[in-house]
Amino acid sequence: DFLVVDFEIHKTVKSYRCFYYEDLITREKFMARHPDMPDRGIFGKNTLALASALHCEYRVPVEGVANIFTNVFDISMTAPTALDIANRVAEKVSPKYEAIGKAIASSDVIYADETSSNQNGISEWLWGFFSKDYAFFVFFHKRGGDIVEKVLGKDFKGKLSCDGWQTYKTYSEKFGVLLQRCWAHLIREVKYVCKDVQDLHPAYIWINDIFEKVKKAKTLRTRRLRKKKHDELIAELNNWISIYSHYRKMRKLVTLVQNGKAFWFTCVLHPEVEPTNNRAERGIRKFVILEKIMGCLRSEQGKRTTQIMMSLFGTWKLQGLNLYKELRAIL
Repeated sequence: DFLVVDFEIHKTVKSYRCFYYEDLITREKFMARHPDMPDRGIFGKNTLALASALHCEYRVPVEGVANIFTNVFDISMTAPTALDIANRVAEKVSPKYEAIGKAIASSDVIYADETSSNQNGISEWLWGFFSKDYAFFVFFHKRGGDIVEKVLGKDFKGKLSCDGWQTYKTYSEKFGVLLQRCWAHLIREVKYVCKDVQDLHPAYIWINDIFEKVKKAKTLRTRRLRKKKHDELIAELNNWISIYSHYRKMRKLVTLVQNGKAFWFTCVLHPEVEPTNNRAERGIRKFVILEKIMGCLRSEQGKRTTQIMMSLFGTWKLQGLNLYKELRAIL
């Protein structure tokens, strides 16, 4: 047997006869509408959903989107129209974006990260917040400030996984939020400092050994056992700090570890928390690649469209849903 998988594309054009009604007193006019009619323009929900997905999720430039529809689907489209569709779709689904933001603030464990961006050469930051089921992106004009408070709120009761940036520490101290510092960041930094100094190689080996113990401690069944191991790990890390604080090349790194306090081991007491912030790093990496393709964002609307669609598509991927079908259903 020889199976061949293929498909056919059929363009569908529907005509709707719409009636206008005029209020005889106010002279206000109303038009009857069919539920399948788009709010604007001539393109139906399938075209809107696919054009938006191609551009916002699959990184196809608007010129490419227009060419695909014109030459493959036999639906005439220009690049400005493709861009307008992406923006219109984003505004249409913006209530879903706001709902994701509320769901993030109510989650038990959040993983957060940020990456640089720019709008026509003006530096900004894209912040990403991720839970097990939700992804939420928002642009902010600086890397510090109250962005975490704006997203998670003053009443956040969960745990926050992050790198060592001061913004997270400030939020933690202000509202009593438990942090989990990222072990992947720490191990990379220790490796970088120790790689060319023979006497410091044991520091790198030791920090890796502590990390392995952290992962094993998370699997202990009872909180009493995990608490005991938690205290042992803090004591061992303090020994590491005490020994390597005498090395001039290690002082900055040792200070970083000291500033982490017990937040290196939150995941031991709360095993639902991952010991690294890799979930957030993977989630935000998509934008890093996207910005390399497009160079920079060029408008406030472009920023808004990007943060909305990345949030929706990222959330649906985490939930194992079909991105195109979910978007089409909303439209």
